[in-house]
Amino acid sequence: MRAARSYLFSLTVLVFIPQFALAGTVAVKGVHMCCGGCQAIAEDALTDLEGVGNIVCDLNTKAIEFDAADAKAAATGISALAEAGFHGKAVHDKKPLAFPSSGAKKGAKSNAVLLTGVHLCCTACVTASHKALIEVKGVTVIDIDRNAKSIKLTGDAMDTLEVVEALNRAGFYGQLGKKPSPPAEKSAR
Repeated sequence: MRAARSYLFSLTVLVFIPQFALAGTVAVKGVHMCCGGCQAIAEDALTDLEGVGNIVCDLNTKAIEFDAADAKAAATGISALAEAGFHGKAVHDKKPLAFPSSGAKKGAKSNAVLLTGVHLCCTACVTASHKALIEVKGVTVIDIDRNAKSIKLTGDAMDTLEVVEALNRAGFYGQLGKKPSPPAEKSAR
């Protein structure tokens, strides 16, 4: 009888405690989060992801936390935040969790850099991203397009990894965009 009660208690605990609550919390600190728009976009990015729950986006601490059912759900949550244009220092169960690659390569230099998928919901986001990038060596012009969620930098031998790291330190994620190819020449017949 005692064994049966113990078994029933175990089943009850498994049924009533959500699985993701047992797996661990993902904490992302240093995220650019200046307004309710930033908060809503971050929450929307994580909502409805399988294995992700208890989402908290804190404007005061510039942090995002969520429970993840397992390492896959944690990585999926980080990818969703990156896709929404957010970046920060992430840990899951006290282990560092990497954001997806931006495409920047160590030592690569360019006179034009296009960053796409950057979170730019308001003027404060634009100002913060501009402030982060203006200090990068070689940057002379910064063109920010809120609607396209992109930042185009022009300058002299800018280190693309330095550009991305400066943006990341400010709490933004962006990927190196593809340079537009010149129009194809029409062949004479």
